[in-house]
Amino acid sequence: MENWHHCYRAKPYFRNVGVACTVGVLAIGLFSVIAAFFNLDGSFPNPDAAALVLALFWLGWFLLGLWLIAFYYKYRLDLGDNSLRQRGVLRDKQIDLRFVEEIRWRRFPQGGSVRLSGDFGVLKIELGTVSNLEREQVIAFLRDTIPENLHVGWEKFQAQFTVTPEKRRRSRRALRRIALFFAAHAVILLVIALIWRKPGLLVPAIVSGVLAPSLYFSSRKQREDADKSAVPD
Repeated sequence: MENWHHCYRAKPYFRNVGVACTVGVLAIGLFSVIAAFFNLDGSFPNPDAAALVLALFWLGWFLLGLWLIAFYYKYRLDLGDNSLRQRGVLRDKQIDLRFVEEIRWRRFPQGGSVRLSGDFGVLKIELGTVSNLEREQVIAFLRDTIPENLHVGWEKFQAQFTVTPEKRRRSRRALRRIALFFAAHAVILLVIALIWRKPGLLVPAIVSGVLAPSLYFSSRKQREDADKSAVPD
């Protein structure tokens, strides 16, 4: 039996966005479908068709929220002596790192990713799934465990994602500013929707209202990771 030294979970961002998405969409979706079905303001020439289209639209976002919540609770990345195991909602794959023929470092999506290939097939790991501190630990593990000659694209990856105190500070400042922008955007849209009776603005207002605290707490999490990291801040 493999001796797993580390077990990483998906960062809380996925849970928070999933919960906000399901709750917000459920409330807005029900309101919009009922409003369309009963044609409350008389603006729908075909209320039944409008209600069906809106129901399908909001159902997609609702299912996306449920998927994010399930992903948060199911995702695991286990690291052992020479093995790696990644578990998700639908997939569970374990590989022996001694049989890796190539590890390709990629600068996308956000946070970067790695593609491990060999006789076992292909295993992709999105490094932005875990917290910044855990991401650095996973990168260090892969660099130490897999021979240097098998690494492809490491130099460009390192140049883009090398963590420095200044990069961390700039990242946190940017997140706080974007969070402030979305908070102001949500308030303005909400005021317009309530005063001038524009219910169509409630959806973007709620989306901005969800993004603002999510980005703010992401900046706080980065600060906590910086305090725990070996790299001084």
